[in-house]
Amino acid sequence: MVTGNYFLNGNDVGSAYGLIIQDTSGFLIMPERKESLSHNWPEQNGIEYDLSAPMFNDAEVTLQCVIAATSDTQYWTRRNALLAQLQLPSWQNFQVVDHGKTYQVFYLKSSNWKKESQTLKGVSVVVVSFELTLKVKGSTL
Repeated sequence: MVTGNYFLNGNDVGSAYGLIIQDTSGFLIMPERKESLSHNWPEQNGIEYDLSAPMFNDAEVTLQCVIAATSDTQYWTRRNALLAQLQLPSWQNFQVVDHGKTYQVFYLKSSNWKKESQTLKGVSVVVVSFELTLKVKGSTL
């Protein structure tokens, strides 16, 4: 199990939830800029924009994830613990060690759940892949 790379509210997601995150590059995408104040003066060509204080929208990031467990019971325990943490009624702290940054996120949705039982080195393993979509609090560049 890969551990020490991602933390949700201080919990290592690998050891706490059996969560393997395959890619976090979505966090690196620059947020979309909000529309600036503008005025269309009738006596001038074009539009005048106020660019003095640019603001940005919150981003959405979809992570490719896997929950690995040694049994169906362990899988359901890990899944329920992860979802309970994600559904807390506040912004969550999601740390990506490789980025040297902690992002403020909240759970939006999950999709494409697919269960695959595998045998690795003679040990039966329950592997469930899915996509996890988070809202990331707006940032400045």
